[in-house]
Amino acid sequence: MKNQKEIVDCYCSRCKQKTHHKVLYSKQTVSDDREFYWATTYYFLECCGCENISFMRECVDESRVDDEGQMVPFVDTYPYQEGEQEPVETLYVPYEIGNVYREAVIAYNKNCPLLAAAGFRATIEAICLDKNITGKNLEAMVNNLQKSGHITKQDRDRLHSVRFLGNDSIHEMKAPDDENLRLVLEIINNTLNSLYVLDVKTLFLEKPIKDFNEFLIMVTQRIKGFKQGDIVTFEQLATFGRRLLKDDKKNFEQQFEAFVQAGKCLKLAIHLIGNGKTQYVVI
Repeated sequence: MKNQKEIVDCYCSRCKQKTHHKVLYSKQTVSDDREFYWATTYYFLECCGCENISFMRECVDESRVDDEGQMVPFVDTYPYQEGEQEPVETLYVPYEIGNVYREAVIAYNKNCPLLAAAGFRATIEAICLDKNITGKNLEAMVNNLQKSGHITKQDRDRLHSVRFLGNDSIHEMKAPDDENLRLVLEIINNTLNSLYVLDVKTLFLEKPIKDFNEFLIMVTQRIKGFKQGDIVTFEQLATFGRRLLKDDKKNFEQQFEAFVQAGKCLKLAIHLIGNGKTQYVVI
């Protein structure tokens, strides 16, 4: 049994490398069989760097020896071993998607490539269902996911690569090689981060206004700062905390002028159109 003040080397899932760990508690079991020796030691450890808590199991027996006759230990750690892939944070991912995704990552880490590839394919289908994307098959659903504006054309093509790999695993029992499967996991991770995780994590960062309806809401609030009879320009109305990108600004300006001309804005009317600068009157 290790002294509880002793330091051992162990993979730290937070530091992503082997680090020195303090032994918080350890217990060893050994064989009673005199003809074959084995021993297993269990450790509760604390990383000396980040203070992350880990569990380690170290096993030795007479069947695993080196050239000098010394027993070679087999070591595994929890929650993750060195070289294993951790899933992205699924707190902000819908349960049905996160559930199948986490199972696929477990299969990946347990060296079950057929199940992992099928699971990553199923993750794509779960994303499409969550976004209310329809289609006669998964190929059409991925295409419609792009057409609906949720992903780019490059993302669409990458998701088709995941689909191809999953189809080969399910229909042809063709296991993908390690490198291709690792890339597929990376594609899935990026997709989940883009569609679900980053939107929540960046909630308090300043972002461009997404669409005209959002712009109208902010303009309505802005109008409250003027009094009846004031003459205002688009530039004055579009001055608020959220910023407009240049391309969006020109497009929104044209849409807003047509919106007011059509009498849809109850607080504004056209005052003057000329010299490329429309003026509005607060009513």
